[in-house]
Amino acid sequence: MKKLTPQHKQAIDGLAARHSAAEIARQLHLPERLVAAHLAERGASRRRKFYFAIMLMLPVVFVLLVEGLLQFLNYGGSLAAFIPAENAPGYLKINPNLGTRYFTNLKVAPEVSNDIFAAEKPADTYRIFVLGGSTAYGYPYGHNGSMSKFLLQRLQQAFPGRDFEVVNLAMPAVNTFTVLDLLDEVLAHEPDVLIFYTGHNEYYGALGAGSRESFGRSRTMTRLMLGLQNYRTLLFMRHRLADIAGWIRGNRAEASGATLMERMVGQSEIPFGSDIYQLGVDNFRENMRAIVERARRASVPVILATLSSNLADQPPFVSVTSADPGDATALRRQADQARAAMQEQRYEQAEALWRALTTADTLNADYAYAHARALLHLGKTEQAAAAFRRARDLDALRFRAPSVFNQLIRELAAESGSALADVAAAFEQASPENIPGNSLFLEHLHPNLSGYFLMAAAVARTLAEEVWQGPAWPEFSPRADSLLWQNRAVTPLDEEVARIRIGVLTSRWPFVRDRFASSFTYTPQNELQRIAWKLWKKELTWEQAHVQMAEFYTRQRQFAAAAREYEALILETPRNVSPYLRAGLSWLAHGSRKRAREILMRSLEIEKTPQAYKFIGAILLQEKNVFAAVNYLEVAARMLGNDAQVLYNLTGGYLMIGEVEKADSTLKAFEKLKPGSLEVATLRSDVLSLRRRQAEVRGRVQ
Repeated sequence: MKKLTPQHKQAIDGLAARHSAAEIARQLHLPERLVAAHLAERGASRRRKFYFAIMLMLPVVFVLLVEGLLQFLNYGGSLAAFIPAENAPGYLKINPNLGTRYFTNLKVAPEVSNDIFAAEKPADTYRIFVLGGSTAYGYPYGHNGSMSKFLLQRLQQAFPGRDFEVVNLAMPAVNTFTVLDLLDEVLAHEPDVLIFYTGHNEYYGALGAGSRESFGRSRTMTRLMLGLQNYRTLLFMRHRLADIAGWIRGNRAEASGATLMERMVGQSEIPFGSDIYQLGVDNFRENMRAIVERARRASVPVILATLSSNLADQPPFVSVTSADPGDATALRRQADQARAAMQEQRYEQAEALWRALTTADTLNADYAYAHARALLHLGKTEQAAAAFRRARDLDALRFRAPSVFNQLIRELAAESGSALADVAAAFEQASPENIPGNSLFLEHLHPNLSGYFLMAAAVARTLAEEVWQGPAWPEFSPRADSLLWQNRAVTPLDEEVARIRIGVLTSRWPFVRDRFASSFTYTPQNELQRIAWKLWKKELTWEQAHVQMAEFYTRQRQFAAAAREYEALILETPRNVSPYLRAGLSWLAHGSRKRAREILMRSLEIEKTPQAYKFIGAILLQEKNVFAAVNYLEVAARMLGNDAQVLYNLTGGYLMIGEVEKADSTLKAFEKLKPGSLEVATLRSDVLSLRRRQAEVRGRVQ
């Protein structure tokens, strides 16, 4: 039986679109039966391919439909880094929802700063972005207690009249993966310089090597998943997986009100030199290199800050051992002898014992820390500092960046030509025995206010010496620092809330033994503590708390304290005119006319309110700057209409400059508001007296 050759089949396929089987058979001199059979088989094959194509496309179509639906429903909200600021048209703010990009296994996401910046960058504005973790954010103060706000105040003092935007994009519990992910959105807004203080969260921060919020140990996979974050299907799946994981674990952390520090830890022991330790080092190195390279391609200067933490007064959280189990009893006996020697102040003997123990058990962080304390008692401060650093590096609970991170930061700055702000060196120089401890830190790594102030000074000096291209920077001096410190916008309310936050933090694991348990109690004793407690419980916003505190001070006639609360609001919400006006009036009530006038004048740059014109005019009138006072009072009169105080002051101003007709006109308007009053009678007498004097002058001239 004759069969079709491949050439026949090819010829038939070429004619099939235009001819029937019979016509093809005649043209090719083939049996019609064979041609028809081939065409039937060809059609069946095409149908099979189409069917398989449809089957393969169905999951894709389904996913696209789900994605479209989730996008339409705006599932998860906006994930953009910046969104329009509702109360400041033309400005952007940091998206409060931003943390959901990185935190799905937890029922809490980190706070972001309230900083805003112009959507279209003004030509004369110097714009800085700060990125990093909780220390860069300013925990536990946030707001005006952060390094970024101290830096902004320093810039404003150095260059009055120049516009600065210092945008703090740092967040607690994030690391270099987050910083790298945010960088393109930051660069799109034309920064003049980027400041990075990051590294302490590299292991337990979101996507870190030992974090509960992780895509695994592959840096490539983590970067890929971050790149897919804008797809809501992926976000939906991550949320559902997190729900399942939480159901399996029982959500104990959420139920106990655990701190973010507790929630983030996935692997609580990461020994020095282990695979996961090295993974954290590698991630930090590669991410920081990518960050600096991306900024270099955008021609944006970078300031890399070295990291500091509490060495002298923070014992290791978790100590592991490298010793043979058979030696454990002997080592414990030797450690007991060393402790006894320390208690009896036999420091030479104790130091020798601890030194031997650190040699025998090279991973034991507790031994290294005790050895450092003994060296410090002996006055061997350089050796003690090295031993303290060793103890921190051996701490297997990795909340503090190891020494190698600062080494990598310094090497990267030198290789890339980036500016280096040596915060670690600044903290050492400002610490007793050059070993950072409780004098600058609140616990294991978050600075106190003095520490944040010092950070800002170190960064500002680097900015001035290595990056700044503008006018000459004023000399750094203790006097200038003292003035800045006195004018800091951190009030007792902020400090009390910080004490509560640190109290909560240090009453829980890892500062205490039991995880997901707390011994913290707080009983407010006065109005400041009551407001602070409400703010910590989120019953008040930061702005509401400061307003309530200021109103309390006003009722107590503590006008300077009230003014400082409003000034804190000014620095935090610079486009809101209300705190300018309230601060001005508070200083005026305190008797500080000059300071009141300065703040009210600044308010006019935000919004030209009649209240500002009214009170500036009144102040200028008291200062005998009459012509300027009249100008402001005239504007206030036009804006307010019949305001008794404005009309009274304006009448007096006109009288002082000899404008008797204008004084008479405003006096008539004032008289309608205060008929028969002593003020009207006095002014009427003054108007008549001025008319007589002017008439006498005219008579003599004639």
